[in-house]
Amino acid sequence: GLGGFVVGLWGVDFMGAVALPEGFAAPIADPGAALLPGLLLLVVSLGAAVWPAWRASSREVIEGLRGSGV
Repeated sequence: GLGGFVVGLWGVDFMGAVALPEGFAAPIADPGAALLPGLLLLVVSLGAAVWPAWRASSREVIEGLRGSGV
């Protein structure tokens, strides 16, 4: 995610340096605007990963290799 954010900022800076046709404004990057979606993505990703990891850690390894057993 961080790599994509950095590449996106670079892309916006690049587009700001390129001469655009008349009627098009140069894009401006606002890193602060990405803070809330980034934090939300982090919370959702961690929430989606914790429960399956907790379930897997409470089983024997051989059980996990046999199948889901749900």
